[in-house]
Amino acid sequence: MEKRGFQVCGVDRSAELIAIARNRQPDAWERPEFVIANLLEASFPSLFDAVLCRGVLNDFVEDGERGSIFNKFATWLRPGGILIFDVREWTKTLERYTKRLPHRRKLELSTGTLEFQSKTVLEMESRQLRIRERFDFERGGMHTSTENDFVMKCWTASEITFHLSEAGLDEIATHSNYGNDDPAWSDRLVVVALKRVHGPQVSSQ
Repeated sequence: MEKRGFQVCGVDRSAELIAIARNRQPDAWERPEFVIANLLEASFPSLFDAVLCRGVLNDFVEDGERGSIFNKFATWLRPGGILIFDVREWTKTLERYTKRLPHRRKLELSTGTLEFQSKTVLEMESRQLRIRERFDFERGGMHTSTENDFVMKCWTASEITFHLSEAGLDEIATHSNYGNDDPAWSDRLVVVALKRVHGPQVSSQ
């Protein structure tokens, strides 16, 4: 986006990932700014024309946080501003994971071989995904492995509509995925919303 002349601000709570982003050298009119912060705590001196949030919202598993993040989006946007985000949608996620075995993938890298596998367990009542990932790396006869366990929570279309409305945002378009036929994207719901010119006043505090 910055290569097309937009002023861009990136937010992440990981200082390491922000450092990687800062070290990139985009051919842009304006270098992007970066903020190290939790999304629920981030604030900005001016309003944005658009907010893009990808691959993040399923990490919010508590009910209070799931409403608060949309209130945050609303405080960052100017009236008439656009919000674009994606989530894992519960019905499609249920369909995807009840049909598939644990995911495995092996990559040949210049420095060795990386093998990745993940197993996802669905909790029906809470709509949570309990995920275990394992990374095995072979290099020069040496083997290292790491495992990660984390939880995500799927969204429903009605839940999204409710939180958007409460925050003064109107849903204007939805898409089933990003136009990718890969089954790994089959449970994604992409939503475009517009901040009302006259809507509820949402505190930024």
